[in-house]
Amino acid sequence: MNAYLSRRSNRGFTIIELLIVMIIIAILAAIILIAYNGVTSSARDKSVLSDLDGLDGIETDYGIKNNVAGLAWYSGPSGTNGAPDATLSFTPSSGNIIDVVVNSTDYCIRGYNPNSATYKTLSTAAKKESTSGVCNTIAASAAAIADSPIVNTFTTFTLTAQTSAGSQEWTGGVASSSNGLKLVAGDDCGKVVTSTNSGSTWVTQIAECPTGTANWKGFTSSSDGTKLVGVSGNSGGYIYTSTDSGVTWTQRASTSNGWAYVAGSSDGTKLVAVSRLSPGYVYTSTDSGVTWTQRTSINSIMRVASSSDGTRLVLTTYGGYIYTSTDSGVTWTQQTGSGSRNWGGVASSSDGTKLVAGVYGDYIYTSTDSGVTWTQQTGSGIHGWATIASSTDGTKLFAGDDGYSGHYSSNYIYTSTDSGVTWTQQTSAGSHYWWNIASSSDGSRTLFSPEVGYLYVGVYQ
Repeated sequence: MNAYLSRRSNRGFTIIELLIVMIIIAILAAIILIAYNGVTSSARDKSVLSDLDGLDGIETDYGIKNNVAGLAWYSGPSGTNGAPDATLSFTPSSGNIIDVVVNSTDYCIRGYNPNSATYKTLSTAAKKESTSGVCNTIAASAAAIADSPIVNTFTTFTLTAQTSAGSQEWTGGVASSSNGLKLVAGDDCGKVVTSTNSGSTWVTQIAECPTGTANWKGFTSSSDGTKLVGVSGNSGGYIYTSTDSGVTWTQRASTSNGWAYVAGSSDGTKLVAVSRLSPGYVYTSTDSGVTWTQRTSINSIMRVASSSDGTRLVLTTYGGYIYTSTDSGVTWTQQTGSGSRNWGGVASSSDGTKLVAGVYGDYIYTSTDSGVTWTQQTGSGIHGWATIASSTDGTKLFAGDDGYSGHYSSNYIYTSTDSGVTWTQQTSAGSHYWWNIASSSDGSRTLFSPEVGYLYVGVYQ
């Protein structure tokens, strides 16, 4: 009996017993790890909030002492990469990324940590703001967006008047970089203003009514916002180009009839400009506007839009048809399927297949085959559709009513997130005669210009 027991005790654990023990240990380890990660993630959440509380106090104190709201600072990889800011005397806690953006009156502080439980990205960042709602109107810095793009759900649309740009006759056109940070706008008397922070602050680049530059009619921008082109509607007006985001401008081609509008490729090299009066002409450029070639004569041209590569173009005419080009404006095709109407604003998706155009005193129409056939979108209602802008995928649309055909009591901004099928009236900017709209590539940020009043920046979140 003793020998049997001795042999039994020396046999050790069976494989099944060892597996059971290992499984139990793994389960316990997973529970401990989950609990630990939960504690550390929660701790990182608290760390992010603590950093924001500290910066909020520093910003307020700095603003009081220096009679300004604050200063801009980003601590992520594309910014100072975690280095402390000497002016603020603040160093982020380990792993935290902080973005501080200010304008002349307000500031927004965003903080996140990729390993936190809640504030993982710029889209889900914790926020501190000088007054409630400021972070909805102040864009994150370009460096922050480059590191962690904001993902919008496009459920809430807010409009903010750009009072620092001044109240003008903003009929001269607007343009935006693809990320919506760099903006340019012109008024009816030659003034040009630019912004590098989505309208938080504005700089006057050309004073009002300088000789030879009055009466702007349109602007276009390269995707990075560095190359700009503006056209003057004066009789004998010129095209102007800039390669430094609007700081300096060079006078280019002129036309006796005055320019009506301009559009271009995303890299700013291929451009198309049109003159409106009869006879109206189409001009194209393949060298960023340095030289121009006259192409064809089309009367009563209203607006023109371009695909991102500059090969597919579309233009509208008043009391006529829509015309399209697939060879960068060398040849044009009259799209009889559009019908002869008083066409106004027009916009294009990045590939040139999805088009949207408005008719004065009529509905908005859309096309999904580059303008061959058109569908009346009755959900848009009958308005004076002078201007339209589109996201690059053609799903987010923005339209302005200029009060044509007796609709003076309802000339508001309208938005659509389903490629123009349904539209929402945005009354927060008030009733104006809307002339121009520029959109970021994803439709999250837009710039609107009225005939008289302030510029407005729209934020879709």
